[in-house]
Amino acid sequence: MNPYQVDRNQAEIEARAKISWGDPPQEVVKYLMIQGFSYEEAAPLVDSMYQERTATIRRTGITRVVVGAGLMATPVVAWFVMSSMPVFSFKLFALPVMAGAWGIWMLIKGIFMIVSPRSESGDVADK
Repeated sequence: MNPYQVDRNQAEIEARAKISWGDPPQEVVKYLMIQGFSYEEAAPLVDSMYQERTATIRRTGITRVVVGAGLMATPVVAWFVMSSMPVFSFKLFALPVMAGAWGIWMLIKGIFMIVSPRSESGDVADK
């Protein structure tokens, strides 16, 4: 073990963090090989870590789709509530319209996260 190597458990923890941060799988395999893993050990380990990352991104995407759909319904509900009031305020109605626009963005982003989770870059925690 050279002085730049860490123990195997620590190397796996750091590799999982690298995958979570969005490092390419090839780079993480190289990192594990530098830490003393063989390619036959490192490749399946990184593949399973990357599958965990895609599952996490898909779960986040499903959450965004559900929340986005709810926010998209906000202007419709607000329209019916505000139209039954004696005075309709367009300035006040702008707030639910903005929430609906945000919901459209969340829905679209969520669909992309579900359909193509590997295209998401960056840290999974920031999603």
